[in-house]
Amino acid sequence: MQGGRRIPLRVGLALVTLGWVASAAEAGCSRVIDVPVSPAGRLVFVEDERVEGVLPELLRERGVLVGCEFRFSVVPRARAARTVFDAQDGDLYLPALRKPERDQTHLFVPLSRQGVAVATLRARAPVPADLRRLLADKSLRGIFVRGYHFGPAYGDFVDQLLVEKRADVVPDIEALSRMLRAGRADFTLLPYVTGQGALDLAPRMPLSQTAFRIELLESLPLMESGVYLARRNLDSADLALLTQMFERAVAEGALRRAFLRHYPLEVVDHLRF
Repeated sequence: MQGGRRIPLRVGLALVTLGWVASAAEAGCSRVIDVPVSPAGRLVFVEDERVEGVLPELLRERGVLVGCEFRFSVVPRARAARTVFDAQDGDLYLPALRKPERDQTHLFVPLSRQGVAVATLRARAPVPADLRRLLADKSLRGIFVRGYHFGPAYGDFVDQLLVEKRADVVPDIEALSRMLRAGRADFTLLPYVTGQGALDLAPRMPLSQTAFRIELLESLPLMESGVYLARRNLDSADLALLTQMFERAVAEGALRRAFLRHYPLEVVDHLRF
């Protein structure tokens, strides 16, 4: 380049990133973004009356960069879903799996993929890590959280157990944990990575001390998880800014780093970003 010095590639990329951060932060969100949440293991938990975990911490960190503030309200899982999808009072729903009926009014932003696992109390005998064998063993009883949905195979499996009166549905992960500990059910199904430690009700507990056994269901495809943004609530500029914020968080490794603050490397390596 004549008349000047060549700028090293890494410096150039850094300048581009800084330029994007400056312009995004200057624009920012037009208002505070409302996020109803419920405890979801280490993804979302409440500590000293403050909402913490992988996703709230990611929102705060990236929100500073783009000029967006997030207001969290803690409610049961099913109420969070009703607030965002039915009442349309909330702006952002997380963590979420994609459902066709929700795509009519909300925008799904994918963040990661992971397998589905069967979870049991370590003090009890293991159960088969296979849906067909779980269905075949009529002595086994399952328990599930209302509003959780890990794909069509999961839905069909839960529906069949309910028909056979071999399943209970509870409002949140805390109730599910209590019933498993009390022997009211034999197993549940959870995401393989984010289910680690989710049933212990002590998010900071080392996973080596968990009271639950988590085994991957090899036969099921990876499930895609992410967040939903409310199209009807958010104006087009806010919608575009938040979508770009999440996409950059994945591309720049910020989401993976957020997971590593709460999960060991060997667990995070099972995620696909």
